[in-house]
Amino acid sequence: MFTIDILEKQFIRGPNIHSYRKSVLRVIIDIGILENHPSNHFVGLDQKLLFYLPGLQSHRCEGQFIRRVREGTWMGHILEHVALEFQSVVTKCDSGFGRTREIKNARRGLYSVVISCLDEKLGYQCIEESIRLLLSILNNKEEEYSFYNSIQKLEDEKELCLATHHLLYYAYQINLPFICLYRNLFQFQYGNQQKRIWKGYGPNTNNVGVEISCDKHQTNTMIAPFIRVPEGKVCSTVKEAVEFFERIKRPVVLKPLDGNNSRSVFLHVNSKAEVFKVFSIIQQQGFEEIVIEEMLEGSHYRVLVIGDKIVSVLHSENVFIKGDGKSTIQELVESQINKNQGMDSFLIGWTIDLSSTSNHPQFLYYIEKLGKTPTCILQKGEIINIDSDGAYTNDVLETLHPQTKLQILVAVQALGLDIAGVDVIAKDISIPLDDQEGGVCEINAKPSWSDHFVYPSKNINLAKEIIEYSFSGKNSFSGKNNKNNTMSMFPILSFVGAMSTSLKNKLENFLLKYYSTIGWATEHGVFVNSDSLLLDNEMIKFITYDDAQRVLLHPETEIAVIQNNFRDIEKNGLPFLKSRIVIIDNLAIEGVNEELMAVVLDSLSPNGIVMIQKGVSLKRIPTDMNSRYDYKDENDLIQKIDELFTNGI
Repeated sequence: MFTIDILEKQFIRGPNIHSYRKSVLRVIIDIGILENHPSNHFVGLDQKLLFYLPGLQSHRCEGQFIRRVREGTWMGHILEHVALEFQSVVTKCDSGFGRTREIKNARRGLYSVVISCLDEKLGYQCIEESIRLLLSILNNKEEEYSFYNSIQKLEDEKELCLATHHLLYYAYQINLPFICLYRNLFQFQYGNQQKRIWKGYGPNTNNVGVEISCDKHQTNTMIAPFIRVPEGKVCSTVKEAVEFFERIKRPVVLKPLDGNNSRSVFLHVNSKAEVFKVFSIIQQQGFEEIVIEEMLEGSHYRVLVIGDKIVSVLHSENVFIKGDGKSTIQELVESQINKNQGMDSFLIGWTIDLSSTSNHPQFLYYIEKLGKTPTCILQKGEIINIDSDGAYTNDVLETLHPQTKLQILVAVQALGLDIAGVDVIAKDISIPLDDQEGGVCEINAKPSWSDHFVYPSKNINLAKEIIEYSFSGKNSFSGKNNKNNTMSMFPILSFVGAMSTSLKNKLENFLLKYYSTIGWATEHGVFVNSDSLLLDNEMIKFITYDDAQRVLLHPETEIAVIQNNFRDIEKNGLPFLKSRIVIIDNLAIEGVNEELMAVVLDSLSPNGIVMIQKGVSLKRIPTDMNSRYDYKDENDLIQKIDELFTNGI
């Protein structure tokens, strides 16, 4: 019986010895007797891996990964690539990089496996699921393995949504630093340049607009002058709803006034009796006020607005089950929808739980209208459409009619929103809504970005649009720009060594000539100007990753001086992405780990400079005199920094 055991794990948040830009997950594994069995001992292993994870075909390492599997490589190396591909399947992002090395001076079979990773929980679960998949193949127990269960477990474990992953990967590409505040809430850039993005909310989201959009009827009232909306009414009693239905004499939609994500939205309500029934069901879900409105005919489209631009239009297709003559409706839902979550399926993340009437009341009501129950067997070829908005399948931005585009933008601005998801019903999105009785049925102030990342528009980088708009300072309502918004590099002075009190005071006096608010994370404490950010009972022994992040999180910090600690860099990584100046003092050089020093030096910006006390000798210090300066003493150091600032470094 082959085994692979995880002995240790470490998540490194900042730049580190494995990657000078990305956070990584490192595990130490014991592959046991597999040390004596490279991959070419297992006939067909390459094809079995490709069956589950076809994306492995495109993995590039020295010699091309799948070819290496056929010719013979070690299981630690295979585990690295499988884990990266699992991560790619779930996040729909580039799988990143990995590195596997045998641990030197240790017993045979011990390996260090490193994978780039933004979500610690997801990364570790990818390692575990990769081991589970590999061992099921190697031990000939594939009948006990479920790829669907693996994907579901990864979906359940991940803390960052798909959209957040895409935003962070784009930030990596443009060297834009970010800090995780809580799960999907991230701060991009540092100090007074920071912008915060959380799921569908941007840094400029208007709270009044959000509140209005939560009230579906008020939203329709405000946007009706600019774009067609269905005629509707807010009802507290079923009598009001029935009166409305009898007046308009056409199919209607019933939904909660303050619902979201299509929860308890009932379509195609066609009779007075159905209005009674549906009204009661929605009330049982805990909603008091219910909207009844005319049913617009056509396909469902989700339009994503970022600022004054429409960046995505997703088309929704019907979700249905098809009978086989032997399976119940519940079994068909499980096999054709819930478990149809392959990489190419448009149903990923789209599931129906029929275990309770409260989970999916729309579908249960719909099959009841057909005279069926979840335990009924569907005849072979019989189709039941899931009565909902469906599932998104492709982007049709290029076909959106210009008139509709303008109407949507004005409607969103009328609510005071700058980011919104607009639900449009139309028979043909390329024809003006006014010519086909189409319209807008809902506007969401917190749109689900993830769907748009799964099916992006051909000519638009969605992550780029979101981040660039967030830093543009442009308010879509006023059209004005804020010149203080920037993605340019935040100024950081990175210090290595012991910082004397006199040097700290000289630096402070000098920096105050250029900046009014200075963040300090040094052996002297953690301050913004003279205000300590430490709690009363906190003592500083050495600067940690979290200490440095405090001054970078502070919204008034204009420049930061951060003293590096090699022990903490080894544990957590560097607490920032790039620095303008690295100062190396002679007092702490003895015994320095060259690998960790390299992390500090590689954080230097392209036009930055290393300032080294004379007499210091390190392997990785730049020899180019344009990027280094050897200072004699503190006064010489300050004089040189003053010269650099004067010249605009």
